[in-house]
Amino acid sequence: MESESTQLPLKVCPHCSVASRTDEDTCPSCGKPYARTRNWRWWIAIAIIVAAFGLGYGGRKLIQGSDESGEISFAQGKAVKTGISESELRDQVGGEDPSYEKTLPGPGDAKRTCLYYAISDREGSLWQFCVADGKVVTADAVK
Repeated sequence: MESESTQLPLKVCPHCSVASRTDEDTCPSCGKPYARTRNWRWWIAIAIIVAAFGLGYGGRKLIQGSDESGEISFAQGKAVKTGISESELRDQVGGEDPSYEKTLPGPGDAKRTCLYYAISDREGSLWQFCVADGKVVTADAVK
């Protein structure tokens, strides 16, 4: 019996680390296979997740348009005159929604809303249009 057990190969289980002399394909201790198989399901799951993110990002781009929303040219901003209504301002900037909007306290109880548009042809600069009582009161290029 001694010679029979020495002829069997010594296998170490990669799962439970038990060394056994056996010619079986599974560990007698934990029952898992000795050979580790590549888990192809992980690769499929990763591919599905990457595809979902890609479709989500691409779909958002199609629905929302380009990243240039809220941008106007310097000339468009310069053409805006104070005293016009907020709806006229939005018409003059091509119907673009502002990149940023902020309500600020004004004199007394009055409040003014400032609309900020990125300047497409001047990186890092913004047009600031402040509206009070429905009229544009300031139009300034700011950095």
